[in-house]
Amino acid sequence: MIIAAVAGDYRTRRVSRPRTVLRRLVTVGGVLVAAPVLLVLAPLLLAVAVLVDLVLGRWGLGTARIVLFAVGWVVLAAVTAVAAFVLWVAEGFGTLTHSGRAQARERSLETWWLGTLMGLIRTTLGLRYSIEGLEGARPGPVVVLARHVSLVDALVSPVLWTNLADMGIRVVFMAELRNEPSIDVVGHRLPNHFVDRTSSDMGSELAAMREMAADAGPDEALIIYPEGGLSRPARRRRIIEKLRSTDPEAAERAARLGHLLPPRVGGAAALLEGRPDADVVVVGHVGFEQLTDPVHTWRSVPLRHPVRIRLWRHPRSEIPSDREGFELWLAERWEELDSWVDENLEKSDEETP
Repeated sequence: MIIAAVAGDYRTRRVSRPRTVLRRLVTVGGVLVAAPVLLVLAPLLLAVAVLVDLVLGRWGLGTARIVLFAVGWVVLAAVTAVAAFVLWVAEGFGTLTHSGRAQARERSLETWWLGTLMGLIRTTLGLRYSIEGLEGARPGPVVVLARHVSLVDALVSPVLWTNLADMGIRVVFMAELRNEPSIDVVGHRLPNHFVDRTSSDMGSELAAMREMAADAGPDEALIIYPEGGLSRPARRRRIIEKLRSTDPEAAERAARLGHLLPPRVGGAAALLEGRPDADVVVVGHVGFEQLTDPVHTWRSVPLRHPVRIRLWRHPRSEIPSDREGFELWLAERWEELDSWVDENLEKSDEETP
């Protein structure tokens, strides 16, 4: 019943309902079953993890911390699914989900989930972070262009705007994030867009982003990750090689980037076309490199380096309105961000005990 209830989406015409139900049978059903099992087994799992840490000389108890995070994430996902079911019932069994009051309740659930998950990451994995330029987040509307190197950093911009800047958010998610049950359920009830990067009809994807932006309120943030995926050296090399045969100038610009992937222009341009009055905020960060994959995470926890986050706000009047001009403008901002990342990674290395 709960799984059937959470199958409703904000824009159902773009989602295959049978596929959605099947996916959530696995993801939502999985966490609902796993949560009580893990709670019962948690003492044993923690005891084994602590023993592993002691044998390996991991005095920070990194393995035990990761076990705690995994248990907490599953339990949080299960609680969120139950809360989503309760809201679905309160919203007339899904018939009133699009009403203003229902959307406000869904926003509250989203904000609570984001804040709780970030708190869990801080407590268990040892995440510490500082923020520069947060005063530039308000007022809206703003289009947020964020760096993307880890699945954890996908939480940063939503948390910044919901929990710290007290603004509404609309996010362009990768379609793969539908496999995270809370993002899937809550994210689809709100006016977000899950972009299929492999779609043969990118025109429809971009049109959906323009529509999402055009409907945004005056105090909302439109968040997108222009790199189009997690920044990795191998992926950067593949992109540069492909650009050499299609756009040599873009390939040359991309080759100057040492840490970031070259930005994809289409999605960011679509959001600005939908909200031509929006300023742009670029979000950079260093430190999430410690959480790029399971092995690296296991070696890094508790995190040795604090995360540095920096926001740069650019007035809409300074941003070119033509496609070619905007592409060059964004490439310049990305080169500046890449230089900032390089400088701050060096600082982190120097500060390592």
